[in-house]
Amino acid sequence: MENGLFCIVSMLQEKLVLYHSLIDVLEQEKKSLIASDVETLWQFSDQKQKYVREIEALRTRMLAELDHMGVDHGMNALTFRVERMFAFLPNQRDRLMENLQRALLTAKTKVHALSRANKNFVEEYLSVLDEMIAIITSAGRNAVPYERPRVPGRQERANLLLHREV
Repeated sequence: MENGLFCIVSMLQEKLVLYHSLIDVLEQEKKSLIASDVETLWQFSDQKQKYVREIEALRTRMLAELDHMGVDHGMNALTFRVERMFAFLPNQRDRLMENLQRALLTAKTKVHALSRANKNFVEEYLSVLDEMIAIITSAGRNAVPYERPRVPGRQERANLLLHREV
């Protein structure tokens, strides 16, 4: 049992390192988004996917270790939660494990916030580009009042060349 707890603590520390690496990539990604460096963005996408796969593999390994310890946890890789895992462990929760849990929660929250901020930046950027293209493509047309929609309050949108996919 003690050896299993040591293994789980070790994997939690490894998971924390992966989250911090993911945070670094997301912060660098933000700089590349601002600079519109598309080539670097593809590299960051690959790095993010690599870290996510490693975190998922750690989840699977932790669940296997819990199984090996004989803990009936009822979780799988998709429903895995560190908080739930701690609830299934024997009363061996020491300060290190509590600090790890808190650090993981903080890092995970920061990853979600940075990811959301980067996604919002891309959506806003694409929205501005959509508007600019709509303005440019309709600049050569003569505005004839007879071409307005017949139903009041219902206007046609300009054909947008960009689709938002994030």
